[in-house]
Amino acid sequence: QLTEAFKYQIEELIEIFNWLRNQPMYIDQPDLRVVHACWDEEAIATMKTAGIERLDQIALAGYRDTYSKIYLAIDRVVAGCAHQFPSKLADNPNFRSTRFRIKWWPEDRVSINPIEIQPAPAKVQLPKDQPPVFFGHYAMVGTPDILGSNVAGLDYSAAYGGQLVAYRHEPGQPLDRAHFVT
Repeated sequence: QLTEAFKYQIEELIEIFNWLRNQPMYIDQPDLRVVHACWDEEAIATMKTAGIERLDQIALAGYRDTYSKIYLAIDRVVAGCAHQFPSKLADNPNFRSTRFRIKWWPEDRVSINPIEIQPAPAKVQLPKDQPPVFFGHYAMVGTPDILGSNVAGLDYSAAYGGQLVAYRHEPGQPLDRAHFVT
């Protein structure tokens, strides 16, 4: 959709991509963690060891080596947990893909846009004593809710006309659905 919207404005599209490449793929602070799609300790550790925080030349070089440890780490963080499904599951006139996102968080309190996800959870362990994780990319539907004691999703189908939400975080306090902002 983005490339279609900018197909006659190539310079502006390049500017947006360059800006996006300079944004962190994850934020790891003592009081909170933020990630595009999936917080995976092993993937984040791999990226930190390689000196990768954003999609710079180092990250792009590692990502070109398909299925290397760096490629898999970046893919997990920015694309989430995904699984290849048979093409018959991908027959949707509005969306065509055989790779679907898989839920990684502990709670089933919100629904996922059926175009985006298949029922094959791949839960990542997030110890309750760790800082809360805020993530997007998963096109949830319904009322924003907490997805675990320290997990909150912020993408409520923004790519499909839904809400992109924010969360007013109070360090040291438990996550609370009343802190979502739409």
